Amino acid sequence: PVTIELALPGYEPVAKRIVAEVGEVVVVDEALQPIDGQLTVLASPAKAAVLIDGRRRGLGRVQVNGLPLGKPVEVRVELEGYGKFRQAIELTAANPRQTLAVPLAPKKRRPKPRRRQATRKVMLTAPYGSWATVYYEGQALGSTPTEATLPVGTVKVRIRNDEIRLNREVSIEVPRSGPAEIQLPL
Repeated sequence: PVTIELALPGYEPVAKRIVAEVGEVVVVDEALQPIDGQLTVLASPAKAAVLIDGRRRGLGRVQVNGLPLGKPVEVRVELEGYGKFRQAIELTAANPRQTLAVPLAPKKRRPKPRRRQATRKVMLTAPYGSWATVYYEGQALGSTPTEATLPVGTVKVRIRNDEIRLNREVSIEVPRSGPAEIQLPL
């Protein structure tokens, strides 16, 4: 008995055991089958979609057989809220089976831009013959009459006059347009 082996890079090897009788001519007729590439993608998180040449192949751990050798295939891994992965892989006869680990990193969340509240410069006054120091969010704006930049809309300010024992919080309306003078209710 004799074992004949046929091997060629990129093809499945074939081993054939034959027995020849004396004077017999033996013909070995074997067709070599090309090796198909095999790619295993290990994506994390496990919910990540794996795409090979634009075709969705599954989630997380995916094994794809029958890939061509010597021709690059595009591997993409995607998951909402995570960065994307994209890479070309070429399987070769010397390395027809490959494994690719792809850990996706979470995207950094950008804080939502805060809407900037409209402000307006106004003149705060007190009724004739009186005065008060005006405070907004704990900061003194000055004694009336005083100019201040305040948010448009209803605003709470503290008015204080120690001579007449006045110290209270009042709501004022800062208009978007129109007269810029606001008389404080003392």
